[in-house]
Amino acid sequence: MYIFLQLFKETFLQACGELWYNKLRTFLSLLGVSIGIFCVISVAAMIDSLELNIRQSVDKLGSDVLYVEKWSWVEEGEYKWWEFVKRPNVNYGEMQVLQNELEGASSVSMNAQNEGCLIKFEDKNIEEASQVFITDDFDKTWEFELLQGRFISKSEFQTGAAVVVVGYGYFEKLFDLEANAIGKIITINGTKLEVIGVLAKEGKGLIDISFDNSVVSPMRYGLRVVNLKNSNEINQQIAIKAANADMLQELKAEVRGKMRAIRRLKPKDKDNFSINELSIVSKQLSKIFSTINLAGIIIGLLSILVGGFGIANIMFVSVKERTNLIGIKKAIGARKSYIIAEFLIESVLLCIAGGIVGILLVLGLASLITYVLDFSIFLSIKNIMKGIAISTAIGLASGILPAIYAANLDPVEAIRSK
Repeated sequence: MYIFLQLFKETFLQACGELWYNKLRTFLSLLGVSIGIFCVISVAAMIDSLELNIRQSVDKLGSDVLYVEKWSWVEEGEYKWWEFVKRPNVNYGEMQVLQNELEGASSVSMNAQNEGCLIKFEDKNIEEASQVFITDDFDKTWEFELLQGRFISKSEFQTGAAVVVVGYGYFEKLFDLEANAIGKIITINGTKLEVIGVLAKEGKGLIDISFDNSVVSPMRYGLRVVNLKNSNEINQQIAIKAANADMLQELKAEVRGKMRAIRRLKPKDKDNFSINELSIVSKQLSKIFSTINLAGIIIGLLSILVGGFGIANIMFVSVKERTNLIGIKKAIGARKSYIIAEFLIESVLLCIAGGIVGILLVLGLASLITYVLDFSIFLSIKNIMKGIAISTAIGLASGILPAIYAANLDPVEAIRSK
């Protein structure tokens, strides 16, 4: 064991010396491998970050919640928007029936999103703003964190009080960040409302599912100021939280039956509503990311193949330059295994160094994207280890043929070579 370690140490130091002596060649070899590893790991990091960001956004919806609305989130085959647009919106009356009659639900709530509002406070305006009307159980399917004040009370929900909770993005635009917005009066489409709370910043992902750029008011207030019952322009949605997450499909069947009964659909009539759930989106995301992963692997393999051929060519050149020295080593008793180990270690060291450079380039790119686009790109330990493993594999694959060629040289012919 000691002899093996001593041999490895000497071979390692000699390989390092050769790489340091031939700086230009080492740099060019590093360049090829670095680009290959950069392509592979950057694609992997981008995909992981993209997937995490989207899944975190989607997870806000809740895995044990059903959403009843006119639009379907995902459709198998062609998305038939021309059929969905003709459907009636869900309404407050339907929500009340479901709230009273569903047995498998722990809570039923509703939200209606009114776009294109004009919000004013003193000399500041927000045009094309979003006002969301919600019922009192909505906070059971969506968690609200407050920066200032409080949330809408049960009595305010019941009376339809003219109160509003302002999202962080609108709070920034309307008020000084250091100011206390509680008790201030703002106008939305000419109607005065009292600010009772400010929501904490949720942040924006690739899928913008947050209330940062919204104001929230009671549903009964919305019923007074907007024609929600007959409006197809305002997006309305009923959220139904399951009493038992394992019974979600049973609840879905129950909801479908209740909705068909409420709308008096005949047995042969198609549903004129959609029941959406998180698993639909998750399945679709899995397909998308599988395709992106495959594309990333193909791009990475092509880059690595080019880098590998570059390393192999340079190792053959290195063997040619050191043919005389190899002959002397073999003449004084060096075994084939020693010669093979010498060139393999050199090739692997070269590739690992190139891999490390590639990983550092990915870290630099991730930091730049995170800073410029405000979108978090992370490089996991798994991807770093993948980069080192791939570099090692490239080194072994690229160096094995030159190493075997060097080990099989005839000592006499090798010594005679110039």
